[in-house]
Amino acid sequence: MVSEIGNTSIKGLDGLKYRNFLTSTCAKQDGLLIINEEVDRVYDGINTPLTLNDLNRSIQISSMGSSSAVIWNPWKDKSRQIDDMADDAYKTMLCIETAIVGNDSRKILAGSQHILKTTIR
Repeated sequence: MVSEIGNTSIKGLDGLKYRNFLTSTCAKQDGLLIINEEVDRVYDGINTPLTLNDLNRSIQISSMGSSSAVIWNPWKDKSRQIDDMADDAYKTMLCIETAIVGNDSRKILAGSQHILKTTIR
């Protein structure tokens, strides 16, 4: 939960390519990610920790075994459509999820393993 979505930014995505699932397009992040509309993206090529800046705190998100992340906020209209979310839940909700998706996907054979780890500080 964040204090208020307008108080947040995400550092560590600058210059990275992402797939925008709302428009089915790809683009490149320019600077900090500031959420001021619905966002549903997968970022590829993450090799440093992400930092969520939120009003009076910073949260560092590091991953091992992954170089992709999903960033999601449903914004106003979708919040109203999701049964288990309050209509204004988008204001304090921000999903930053370590993922293995897209160019980062893996095929794990029988008897093999892959470890995915997320550290939040």
